[in-house]
This record gives sequence, C-alpha cells and structure tokens, in this order.
Amino acid sequence: MWLLLLTVAATYINAPAAFMRCEPNDRAHIESEGIYSERVRVIEEGKEWSFVTMTSSYPAWIKSSDLFENPNFLQDPEVRTLKVARKAAHLYEVTDTEWGPILTL
Repeated sequence: MWLLLLTVAATYINAPAAFMRCEPNDRAHIESEGIYSERVRVIEEGKEWSFVTMTSSYPAWIKSSDLFENPNFLQDPEVRTLKVARKAAHLYEVTDTEWGPILTL
C-alpha cells in the first residue's frame, strides 16, 4: 500500500487590495477583489498573472506579484505584528470601478 502526501502551499494576498479579473490583463473586467492576508488557492501560476480562487468568489486572474506563499502565515504564535509596506491610490477613467484604475500611484 502506497501513501501519497500532497502539500498545498499556503498562498495569500500581499497587497492592500488585489483586483481579480476575468482575463489576465489590466483592462479586463474586475470580477472581485482580494484584500491583504486573504488566502487563495492557485489553480494556474504564471510569471505575471495567476489563476486563483477564494472561498468567497469565483475563479479569476490576479497579478502574481500580489501573491506570496508562506505555510506559517497567521499561524505562528511568535508573529505579533505585520508590516504593510505598500501605499497606493487608484485613478479611474470613469466613476464605475468595475473596469479598474487607469493608473495606480
């Protein structure tokens, strides 16, 4: 009898807000939004874009740079604080935010 163990990497959002899009490009429709420290399951990983799913949304594309892997994140009792090193402001072409910003400062 063989026992096969699969380890699934714990992947989290590493941005204040990460747009989840229907296609892997910045102009595609925004399906949902992930927030910092939210766990995702990576279905397909790419250099610039990854196809992911969260428990609260449908599968969508997210920028790979907005993700990080850490099997002990939020589970290590020694970790008392988190440092957020990103600050961002989004500029939109129209008042409707479904299509995402045209520029992030």
